[in-house]
Amino acid sequence: MPQLGVPTAPAVLPGDTPVPLAAEWRPVPLPQDFEYVPPDDVLDKDLQCSVCLGWPVDPVILGCPGGHMLCRRCVSGPLCPLDRQPYARFSAPQRPILTLLNRLRVFCPKAAEGCPWTGPRGNVLDHWAKCSFAEQECAQSAFQSGRV
Repeated sequence: MPQLGVPTAPAVLPGDTPVPLAAEWRPVPLPQDFEYVPPDDVLDKDLQCSVCLGWPVDPVILGCPGGHMLCRRCVSGPLCPLDRQPYARFSAPQRPILTLLNRLRVFCPKAAEGCPWTGPRGNVLDHWAKCSFAEQECAQSAFQSGRV
């Protein structure tokens, strides 16, 4: 699964002094919480986090007997929050589950500001890069502040 986020500039080698052009702009980092379009079928509901009942942005599957899928942020402590059984590890869901999650329809993170876009979660990054409602950040400013 491609990571959600904004691609960064190439690494700077010691002694290099890259100066981004003033016209280079990029969207600020993509928010990680999405408002999902209500699901059309029961399968979509089966993909929800068992704790917060949202669709996980960064899903993990616990190594507990139930193998529950949760948002990474909903995992806390050494016991599964659902069956209270210990788990030694957690892992990323298998590719078919990630593919289904990326097909879920979401609203643009700037829908409240007026962006009408909805689309598959897997396409949010492409939309975010050109969304006219997303705040833009000057590449020079990002470079000087150490974010690039």
